[in-house]
Amino acid sequence: MHIAPFLFALLFIGLIVGFPFICIFLFKLNDFDFLIYGLLCNFACAACLIVSYILWFLMVNSRMHSLGYSDYIIEFSYTFSEWFMEANQEFKIEYFYFLMYLILDLGISPLLFFCLKKFIVDKISSKKQILMFISGFSFCFVVPFFFNFLASINAIGKSEAFEADNISYAGLIFKFEFFTFSYLLQISGIIILIFLWLKNNYKLMLFIAIGAFFGPFLFLIIGIAARSAFMTDILIPILYWAPLGAGLFFYLKSDEEGKIST
Repeated sequence: MHIAPFLFALLFIGLIVGFPFICIFLFKLNDFDFLIYGLLCNFACAACLIVSYILWFLMVNSRMHSLGYSDYIIEFSYTFSEWFMEANQEFKIEYFYFLMYLILDLGISPLLFFCLKKFIVDKISSKKQILMFISGFSFCFVVPFFFNFLASINAIGKSEAFEADNISYAGLIFKFEFFTFSYLLQISGIIILIFLWLKNNYKLMLFIAIGAFFGPFLFLIIGIAARSAFMTDILIPILYWAPLGAGLFFYLKSDEEGKIST
């Protein structure tokens, strides 16, 4: 068993599952419609993930064939830096990983706008209700953390193969957990920013949301080109916290209905 990723998997699952109850008991919210809207929006975003993953697989498959490989296995990677360890660097699969994340975010951003515009802005009576939407949206993130939990107890994965090469398998799982949770925080912050933009027609919120969504990709491509595990696995997840900070700052400045005084 890998203790640290095991504990963090349980912690993150607990936070995600417990967040709706926190909204209900702490903020006195019982707006389950918004919870369902968030869940449905997350299902739509999960479809984008599946599409982006299929495109990634097709691109990698095409790349392998172009290099003359007919018999190969495409392994799951916890982090971008795992591909940096490959002895044969002609694959450059990390760049296809980058494209997969870019395609995913290009798909998610209009979906968030559509869902918030269609189901939230005109129906919301208290800004606290956006928290129920976020809690519903977050729920499907339990799935990757559950797989991390299984990997941490060696129920799935290839712990022995990595540790035989003197690579910390627990470290890889934890970095994936950190990346995934930070990505969830980024999306949560962007949901708040888009909500405030739609509620106030305040373009600064839109510019911050766009910058927060796509700005980290600049650092990510630099990290991949420099083959820097620190940039791809540590710095990028830390940058994902910025939109949540910005969203909460303006959220706290807004009134009960989400209006910001300028």
